[in-house]
Amino acid sequence: MNFISISLKKYRIINQPTIMEKFKTTIKLLTSVILLSNLSFSQEKIQVKIDIDKPQFEDIETPDLVGANQTKRDNPKDWLEMEVKFEIKAMKPLPRDETLNELMVKWVVVAEDPTRKGKYIRLTREIKHVNIPVGEELYSSCYISPSGVRRLSGGGERASKNIIFGVGGEFYVGGELVGFFASEKATVKIGGVKKPFWYSSDLAESDSVQIYKKSDTPFQWFWYDRYAELETEANKAYRKE
Repeated sequence: MNFISISLKKYRIINQPTIMEKFKTTIKLLTSVILLSNLSFSQEKIQVKIDIDKPQFEDIETPDLVGANQTKRDNPKDWLEMEVKFEIKAMKPLPRDETLNELMVKWVVVAEDPTRKGKYIRLTREIKHVNIPVGEELYSSCYISPSGVRRLSGGGERASKNIIFGVGGEFYVGGELVGFFASEKATVKIGGVKKPFWYSSDLAESDSVQIYKKSDTPFQWFWYDRYAELETEANKAYRKE
C-alpha cells in the first residue's frame, strides 16, 4: 500500500509542468492571439459605393501611326470598341491615399452566331484595373479586332455594331459583386430572380473570337488619362513587394 502511494506521488510530480514549460505555453497562446488579430485586420471587408453608366459600343478605325517610312499605306479597318464610365463614390474603410487597390470588370458581349441563324453566342473577358482613385470618373474598355468582327459577321462586310445584340458586365471588388451594367434592359429569370440578359441559357459560350484589353490594341497610347489603369506584369510585381 505504501509503495503504491509513493509511486503515485512520484508519478504526479514527474508529470507536472515546470515553470519554464508554463511560460512557453503562455507565449505560444499570446502569439496565436496576435496572429489571429492581424489576420482579422488584414482581411477586413472593403465596402464600396460605385456609380456605373450605360455602356457604349462603336466602330472605331485602326489609328494611322506615321513612321519614318511613310510608303506603307493601308485602308484602316474597323474595330469594335466597348466602354463604360464608372466612379467609386465612397469606400469603407477609406485609406489615406483614397485609392482602391484593384477591381475586376467582367465584360460580356452577346453577338449573333455566324454558324447558326437566329442564335446568339456569349463572349467574355475579365479585365483588372488597379490604383483606382475615389471620386474620379474613369472608363473601362475592351475591343474586338477587325478580323474578329469579320468572323462574327460570317465573313461579311456589315458594320460591326449590327452584329451585336448587347454589351454588359459586372464589377467585382475582393471577389464580391458591387455593380453591373447593361446596354439592353432585357432580363431572364433564374430561380425566380431577374438576371441580366447574358445569363440566358439559350446563349452558347464561345471562345472563337477574343476580346482584347486596351493595352493589347493599337489604341493603348491614346486617351490614356480617360481610362482606369490596367494591371500589368510590372505593376502587379510592384504591388506584391
